[in-house]
Parts: sequence; C-alpha cells; structure tokens
Amino acid sequence: MRILLLLFLLMSTYISWGQQEEEREIGKTIDRFLSFLSFSDSSKMQVDSLSTVFSKDAKLVANFGRQPFIFNVQQFMDNFRNSVRSGQVNSSIEKELLRKVDVFGKIAHVLSTYELTSNGKDGKIVRRGLNSIQLLKQDGKWFIWSVVWDRENNDLKLPSKYLSQ
Repeated sequence: MRILLLLFLLMSTYISWGQQEEEREIGKTIDRFLSFLSFSDSSKMQVDSLSTVFSKDAKLVANFGRQPFIFNVQQFMDNFRNSVRSGQVNSSIEKELLRKVDVFGKIAHVLSTYELTSNGKDGKIVRRGLNSIQLLKQDGKWFIWSVVWDRENNDLKLPSKYLSQ
C-alpha cells in the first residue's frame, strides 16, 4: 500500500511539473509576442519578428468594431508598420495585466488581459482589453495559432475576474 501511495505521489509531482513546464514555455511565447508589439522608438520596432511566434496559417482578429478585422500575420505586420510610417503610432507598449492558461496535450488557450499605451498623431492613448490566444505545439515548440481580441469602451468594461486572481 505504501508503494502505491509513493508511486501516486511521484506521478502527481511529475505531471504537475510537466504542466508547469508547458505553461512556462507558453508564457515565453506570449511574452515574445507582446515584446514584438512594443517599442518606444520606431527604429527599434520588432514587428517583423511576429512570424517567429505564429503558425504558418495563423489569424489575428480584432473584434471591437461593427465587424471583425481579420488578418493573417503578414497583413497584420504590414498594417502595424503602416501605422508607424504614417505617424499614427510613434510608440507602443503593450503589457499584460493577467494571464490564464489552459493546456491539454499539444493545444493551449490563454486569456491575456492587456493594457496598451501608444503615442502618435492623436496624442497618448491608453486602452485595455482581452486577448484570447490559441496555441499549438509543433516539433516541440509552442506557436500561436490565433489571437482574437476585444477592448474596453464606454459600454464594455473588463470584469474583475480578468484583472486579478
């Protein structure tokens, strides 16, 4: 009986450690994603690096207007660069306020509350919202398959469950 209990404890510890390791690796992917969207000087912008954290056929969906804006990674990078070139965005810092990760095998879902501070033609703008990020593990590495986001407005505020644990 003691041997069974010991085996159970060892397996539970191993499974828990494995889950924590997967969540750490997913976290690194999300951190890189956010860092590629953040810059204080446009000459140091790394938006072109986004393709290193996304799957080949990934989609990004901005769902805060009347209809969603749907981009592939190249379209998103082009749109981002155009906003910088036009002066609409001179700096952009996206920070994560809270992350909730669910993993099963080689799929993961992350809810990531963000705060985006940007400066440009319209002055300083601060926005908060929620990213829903789906990831796939391919060849031992986590890649983002899709990002869908919505942001706060006068009628839609982030619930407290997305702001603290």
